[in-house]
This record gives sequence, structure tokens and C-alpha cells, in this order.
Amino acid sequence: MLPACGADVVSKGELFRALLAGVDPQKIVYAGVGKRYDEIRYALENRILMLNVESAQELQAIEAIATEMQVTAGVGIRVNPNIKVALTYSVYMCIWGRRLRRLNPSVC
Repeated sequence: MLPACGADVVSKGELFRALLAGVDPQKIVYAGVGKRYDEIRYALENRILMLNVESAQELQAIEAIATEMQVTAGVGIRVNPNIKVALTYSVYMCIWGRRLRRLNPSVC
């Protein structure tokens, strides 16, 4: 058992493996995008700490499944403010392109 460890999972398979490894379910956060019904149910059955919610529809699905199961679901709300940042092409490529970083190290 790994009582001191937590896990951040993005799929039912990762959740299964974390539980199999002995991670305390109350230290597991499910952060996958577009969770299926069976994935939400599996997470709630195992009483994980929380599911990160990516949309209003996903929150509604979690609420419906939790109500059906008569459990309380822990949720975290992902906020995406959609802020646009003005970056030069060189800086952008330093952030996103490891290979291009080597081509022009002076801007990184």
C-alpha cells in the first residue's frame, strides 16, 4: 500500500492501476477530459477524492450518476479564462517546440 502517495489520473485504466498499487482513493484526482459514464461511475464506486470537471455537461453527468448511486461526488471546476497572450513566433516556438529551441537559443 502507498498511503503517503496520491495520484492524478486521466482514464479508468490509470485509476485501476493507481488503486492496484495501493494509492489511497481519497488521494486520487481524476482529471481526464470527456469522461464516459462508466469512468465516472467507477471513480464514484471507488470513492476517489474528486473528479475535475471540464464542462457543464460533464458536471450534469456526474451529478446524475452520483444521485443514482446515492453518493456525494467531490468535484473540482477547471476554469479556462481563454486569455490570449501576444507572443512572438520565436518565443512561442521556445515554449512549444523543443527542436526549434535548439535552432535559435538566443531567444529562449
